[in-house]
Amino acid sequence: MLKERHWLLGLALAQCVTLIGIALLWLRPSGPRPALSYEQAREHAAELKRRELHGAAVEAYRKLLELYPESRGQAAGIHLVLGDLLNQNLNQPEAALAEYLLADQLAERDSLRSDARQKVVAVLERLGRNLEAASAASAFTRSDSGAGAPLDPQQVVAEVGATRLSRAEFMRELQRLPPEAQKQIAGSAAAKADYLRSWVARELLYQSGLRRGLDRDPELEARLAELKRGLISERALQAELGSPEAPSAQDVELYYQAHPERYRSDPNDPATVAPLDQVRSQVAAELVQERQQQRVRELFERLLQASDAKLYPERL
Repeated sequence: MLKERHWLLGLALAQCVTLIGIALLWLRPSGPRPALSYEQAREHAAELKRRELHGAAVEAYRKLLELYPESRGQAAGIHLVLGDLLNQNLNQPEAALAEYLLADQLAERDSLRSDARQKVVAVLERLGRNLEAASAASAFTRSDSGAGAPLDPQQVVAEVGATRLSRAEFMRELQRLPPEAQKQIAGSAAAKADYLRSWVARELLYQSGLRRGLDRDPELEARLAELKRGLISERALQAELGSPEAPSAQDVELYYQAHPERYRSDPNDPATVAPLDQVRSQVAAELVQERQQQRVRELFERLLQASDAKLYPERL
């Protein structure tokens, strides 16, 4: 708590100094109007950034803030751009930190403020100032508004910043695991504590990734889109097919008799076929799987016939 107060005090002092500097800059006597309009100057700065002339882009954005009163309404966004250029392209994280702090102070939109605060914490982590980063994250979280519906404190089993994990959510997490893993964890207090620690570790990594902008990585977005397509397709397939029917005892016996080679202990010795009673559950599972695969093939054929899809295998 003491470290967090020190961070808040330092943050407040830094913001006061930077705001005074901005006020003095904006209130100074105005000189001749620049040759370029504000829109032209802003596009010029953006063009320098697009062409990866990073140093020149930083100078152009700073001139934008210095010479054009129109920039005041967009100052937070400009400081964010400056911070990104300094941090990501010019390897000047300390200068970037100052820009991100200004963006946080000047932001009028919550989304812009949240972006600036994530980048403040990320730069502190990059600088190796991990205690300050943790204090900043905690301070920002506590000052943020718009929290969701209150959660009974007795139901909270873990907290990471503003993210809370309730006991009910923890149990839902467990239910996503394989049945054997669920039994092992649910039956041991130590195992549940270990799994809870692993959840916290994943959440910390997730939040660190957000601060680094990994959620906007094009490759990751493409993989997530493909994963979403797969999950939706799988859910649609389940809706089309429904649950498979359990085979009758007669069907299981007929399937076993039709495929005795599958149940040999020695594939080359026909005399080693296991008795049906020993492999009945295996035979039933394989029969269900084979029937389900046949249903899937028939469904795909119906969908293809009913659609306007065209296939060009000769082009492969």
